[in-house]
Amino acid sequence: MSDNIIDTPVPLIRKEINQLSAEELQKLRTAYALLQEEVGEGGYEQVAGLHGLPNPAHCPHHQPNFLPWHRAYLVRFEQALQRHVPDVTLPYWDWISQESQTTGLPSALADSTYFDAEGVEVPNPLYSAQLPGGGETVRRPRESWWFGIFENQVAIAMQQTDFIDFSNRLEAPHDSVHGWVGGSMSQVAFAAFDPIFWMHHAYVDRQWYIWQQNNPDVAVPDDVAEEIYEELDMSADDILDIDNLSYQYDESLEPAIGARRVITPLGLTKFRAVESLQPRTELEIHNLSMTSESFELRVFLNQPDADHTSLVNGNPHFAGSIFLFGMGAAMHSMSMHDHGHHGHHGHHGHHGHHGRKATFERAVDITNALNLSASPDGNFDIKMLILDVDGQPVENPPFEMPSVSLKRHP
Repeated sequence: MSDNIIDTPVPLIRKEINQLSAEELQKLRTAYALLQEEVGEGGYEQVAGLHGLPNPAHCPHHQPNFLPWHRAYLVRFEQALQRHVPDVTLPYWDWISQESQTTGLPSALADSTYFDAEGVEVPNPLYSAQLPGGGETVRRPRESWWFGIFENQVAIAMQQTDFIDFSNRLEAPHDSVHGWVGGSMSQVAFAAFDPIFWMHHAYVDRQWYIWQQNNPDVAVPDDVAEEIYEELDMSADDILDIDNLSYQYDESLEPAIGARRVITPLGLTKFRAVESLQPRTELEIHNLSMTSESFELRVFLNQPDADHTSLVNGNPHFAGSIFLFGMGAAMHSMSMHDHGHHGHHGHHGHHGHHGRKATFERAVDITNALNLSASPDGNFDIKMLILDVDGQPVENPPFEMPSVSLKRHP
């Protein structure tokens, strides 16, 4: 499978989208535009469709191969861009940066048009793309302060010293960003058609790379490392070490993870206080499952009358939320795959959802809300709301209210 990996003597550098020069941004837009115009095998629609529709759902979520498969998927997409602009590379969107927490979406992605090199106003190919069957991708971004919550979730993920634990923890803010962007990004079936998908996942991949640098002796499980992704013409073994790939990440500083030193790709360090890394209490939510639609589970402490209109930002009773990333129309394909319809993958192909556990768990750090709203005797009540991606209440959710438990971390 390794023949598909581009052999570049000097790796190209993936930069943060806001740090691209005008020339680099123009090259990226040109590559996106040309790829979006390409029809058939290797074109934008075909590659994006590998994540959900119209192809069977190949992408793994809430599974141990979540990070390796998506790294290979990014390589495949970057290669497609480089067929049109050879020296272009895929940037990442740092959604926990102070800039993102202040302004939300980068302007390079949020503006529907831009002025090209000739000064002509043209559609921005980073803003939207066509969906199979007609129409274009849409977004419904939320308020930018949510990224502060995601930052703490990333920080907790970085503390993990086991690959599976790290992957599970990192997938929570990954899912939440999909929900934060909203629209097409909020469903697995259509997410990869939105141009922002690739930069979101490049940042998730960068976080994994940094974790790998901090945990060099931690290997992925053998069954994950041995997987072959036939739909991507790669294997997990091809991409586990990005030193073997055609890209490298820039040297932007990273937040500190508690008292540990954080090593960035080029060895730089930075320290930042993260409240959730002190002794904390988490609400563990059990027996969650993949659903067709996307949902948010929003948690309040000692606010029994909380509803979807209740204040969130600045509310001492708001404890946090998790996002359930819906499969959408790809749910049927996933079901077929689960029941033995493996298509061309065969026994050694990508496992998809077959053979993996059907449920997963998430955790909400309730430390701040507990400190601010608990009664003197330490007792508290939990109110959990089930909301749709637009923050509206869901009267009849297609799942039972999940069970919960508390876990205290020293």
